[in-house]
Amino acid sequence: PRYPDKTILFILGCQRSGTNMTQSLFEKDFRTKTYGEFSVLSSQDREHNIRLNDHDAVMRVLDKAHAPLVILKPIVESQNAASLLDIYPDAKALWVFRHYKDVASSNLKNFGVHNGINNLRPIVEQTPNNWRSEHVSDDVRACVMEHFAEDMLPHDAAALFWWVRNTFFFSQDLAANPRMRMCKYEDLVSDPPEIMGHFYAMLGQDVPAGDIFGYAHK
Repeated sequence: PRYPDKTILFILGCQRSGTNMTQSLFEKDFRTKTYGEFSVLSSQDREHNIRLNDHDAVMRVLDKAHAPLVILKPIVESQNAASLLDIYPDAKALWVFRHYKDVASSNLKNFGVHNGINNLRPIVEQTPNNWRSEHVSDDVRACVMEHFAEDMLPHDAAALFWWVRNTFFFSQDLAANPRMRMCKYEDLVSDPPEIMGHFYAMLGQDVPAGDIFGYAHK
C-alpha cells in the first residue's frame, strides 16, 4: 500500500564517513525505501546525476513510494541541510561523522590519491555551481587557500576537505535543530542495534522485529 504520511530521513555529512553503512542498515528494514547519491531523485543533474532535483520533482517520486519510511542520502547537499529541513518540514536528518584520518585514507583509497586536492581546488577557485564550493564561508575559504597547493600532501588535502564539509554542521547551527541528530560512525560500527534503536525512536517508528542490525561491516 501507499503511505500518504511518510517519514523522510536525510543522511548527510562528508563522503567516506559511514553514510553508505548507515543507508545499508536502514535497507535491512523492508518498510523502508532508500535513495542513494545517484538515483531518480537527481535525474535533473545531466552532468553527474548527483545533485538533488527541485522540490516538486522530488515529491512526485516520494509520493509514489510504497513505504512508510523514506531514506534519502544526498550528501553533496550537506551544505544545504538547514534549507532541506525547511523545505521538508516533517523530515528528520542524520549527520554522520568519522575520524578525519580514517575519512582521508578511505577517500584516497576509493577515489584516487589526488582526490583531496581535486576536491579543494573548486573551493580555492570559487567555481560556480560546484557543490564543493557552494556556501563555503569567506573564513573557511581563506583557511583552505592558506594551506592549499597543487603538490600538497594527499592526506593533508583529504583531511582539510573533511574539515570543510563538517564546518557546515556548525555554520548552519544544526546542533540547535531538534530534527537533526549526529551519528558517530565508530559507535554505529561497535553497536548497530543500540544506535539504530535511537534513530528509530527519533523517527517515531518501531524498531524492526528480529536481530536485523546484529552485525555491521566496515
